Amino acid sequence: MHDADVRFGSLRAFVCFLRSQWQQQQQQQPLPDPHYLYRTDVITAPNGPLRREAYDDLNLGLVWLAPTEASVRWLECSLASWDHVAFHRVPSDPRVGGSYYERSQPRMIHILEESVAHGVLPVRVCTFPKPLLSQYAHATNLASPSEKLHKLGIELEQSEPPSSSSLSPVNVFAASAECSHASLKPLPCPSRSGSGSGSGDVEEGGGLCGSRGGRAIESAARRAAVRFISRTTSVAFRPTGAFPSEMLALVGALELLHVTHLFESGTATGVSTEMLASYFSSDSPHSSNPSTSASSHPLRIITIDHGKLYGVGQNNETRARLARFAHVECVLADSLVEIPRRLRLLPPDARAAVYVDGPKGYAGMRLALDSLRHPRVVLVGLHDAAPFWDQKLHASLRQHEEHLLLTSDPPFRQAYAGLDEAAKVGSLLSAASSSRTGGASGTKGLEALLRYGNGLWLAGRSKLVEGPPVHLALAVDTRGIGGCVALIRSTLAATVERSRLIFHVLVLASERVAIDRSVRRGVSEEELAGAKVEVIPLPPSPLPSSSSPTPLESARLRLPELLPLSVRKLLYVDTDTLLLADPTPIVDAAFEGEHITSAIGVARRSKPLVKSLNLSSRVLEEVGLTALPHHAWSFNAGVMLMNLDVWRSEGLMRGVLQLADRLGAAGFRGLPGMSTSTDSQSAIALFLQNSTKPAIQEIPPAWNVDGLGWKVDQLRPEALCSARILHWSGQYKPWMRPTSGESARSQHLRALWRMFSGGSRRITR
Repeated sequence: MHDADVRFGSLRAFVCFLRSQWQQQQQQQPLPDPHYLYRTDVITAPNGPLRREAYDDLNLGLVWLAPTEASVRWLECSLASWDHVAFHRVPSDPRVGGSYYERSQPRMIHILEESVAHGVLPVRVCTFPKPLLSQYAHATNLASPSEKLHKLGIELEQSEPPSSSSLSPVNVFAASAECSHASLKPLPCPSRSGSGSGSGDVEEGGGLCGSRGGRAIESAARRAAVRFISRTTSVAFRPTGAFPSEMLALVGALELLHVTHLFESGTATGVSTEMLASYFSSDSPHSSNPSTSASSHPLRIITIDHGKLYGVGQNNETRARLARFAHVECVLADSLVEIPRRLRLLPPDARAAVYVDGPKGYAGMRLALDSLRHPRVVLVGLHDAAPFWDQKLHASLRQHEEHLLLTSDPPFRQAYAGLDEAAKVGSLLSAASSSRTGGASGTKGLEALLRYGNGLWLAGRSKLVEGPPVHLALAVDTRGIGGCVALIRSTLAATVERSRLIFHVLVLASERVAIDRSVRRGVSEEELAGAKVEVIPLPPSPLPSSSSPTPLESARLRLPELLPLSVRKLLYVDTDTLLLADPTPIVDAAFEGEHITSAIGVARRSKPLVKSLNLSSRVLEEVGLTALPHHAWSFNAGVMLMNLDVWRSEGLMRGVLQLADRLGAAGFRGLPGMSTSTDSQSAIALFLQNSTKPAIQEIPPAWNVDGLGWKVDQLRPEALCSARILHWSGQYKPWMRPTSGESARSQHLRALWRMFSGGSRRITR
């Protein structure tokens, strides 16, 4: 996008550069941890030094946006905080010049600086290269069209179009400060006929770009990234070891295929073994982040080495260092003999993988492919497969019919090389020049290593399966059908693997046909992309009474009995919400490790629960709330992870409904500002907080930014801009007719909701 008062000396140079950026990024998926988002969201122009106005360091008269979550959120938050206090006109303020503070540019830069300062999904921004900007003029700060035309005419009359190869690297910066760790190098510009440039770069047809299995592995690696980072930062990289990014790819494949036994050929110094063992260790450290909880399945690691290359001393040191892992077995033997022997001893239900880090070259490839013929081997990997080690071997691996992924391919390196940089791989390799041999020797060898990595080749004979289904549940009547459609569509828009999603829509039996038809009309098959929507009629309540929650309010309590036993956990969401982030990572990680016995996962509120009750000690005892601690906290159950295994085994549905009846009989009419006498929210909170054992897993507050239906103008901009779920809890719903005094913030948020609702075909009071 560019302003009207600009002129390009060479539009082809800009198009070439932007095409190269798109080619670099179109296959990338962001890592869950914002600290490791090594990609570009925005490319724009600098605004020069000594700017008088605040929030004016960038010139958004020329800007390119990548279709990433961060860039989309940047635009959304700029609209949502348009009336921020920073832009209230103060005539005496010398910073305010003309109409500058009425424009979008300072507001967008304000959000950019705030996101960087607070570490909330910071937008990764870089500036266009200086040679490219020399072919561009912007007639800013001039009032009349004639002045603008005159400036644009004289500034470019002597310019010459630069060649694409002269474009310099662009350094990513945050808040106008350049960083050296994520430079971008433009690709050669394609010829006018559309053919390649013939630059000799490794082809990009395989790996992430050309293999469905490779894309599935990359998605699994992305899901595993936060835990991998948290568990392997203490593992010291050694120049002879595998790169962290390569081990993350292997971890993703092992998780994806539910491998039970991993055979590693070539222990060496044990770097890769230690990273794998740390990730799959069951003694997960305490963390408030559910994404760092234990791995989804146990893995036994058998690492084999003949001990001749590094000597007995190194072998003993490695074995001693790995002895702390109970699931790791170090074997001194010849892998060519030991691995076939071990494979013959596998139990019938085993799913094995063989990772070959020695022998190298064709001998290693033969060991890997021979192992893949075993009926219980689902995955093999060969290390040191980058093109600079052996171009012919590299080409053979890429063309193999069972090829899945090569970590040396540009898309994977661009997405995950940040892990290697964080481990200081470059400096350690540079300092250990004497240990680098073959294609990795010398300055050119180091450059090749840092460009491609060692290269890990992954191949699989068995069909790769996607991750397990991710279940979401909601309850709706015909009045809220617009909210149902908006919720489903926003979730689909935010989800990478849509085919994993299953929406369970709970409805009154009398409204099933109408709601099913409305959902099918509002959400297209193209949008679903394999996701499923099931409309489930609610049967009569098992414990009907005048004080019981209404059928729709109690619907979430009945999910354990309505859904099959195979549905073990899910995310329940009210229909007055929008999901702005992929829910699969938080659902995948829920109720693992120390939280395996928790019944629900919710965002904590600062409001104390006991003080809001207004019930005497005698009444609390009569209704059975004898174990309710004074420090118990409240929560909004409109966004709630549910551990259905625990709900079923402990009969929680009946317990919550019985408590609701007792509370109603005692005159309880709900928690002030939180619930009513006929909903289930109070009963859920009181029942689970009354438990003698921890029953609640706390999730980040960004997963339920509520109150948009009654206090939207009181919410902090930081909360709105970090929101993963926006929740219109309260009387006002986004599908209702707007009030006469609706604030600008409320209008912007409702416009966002309307975008997903399809224009809100149904408007109700």
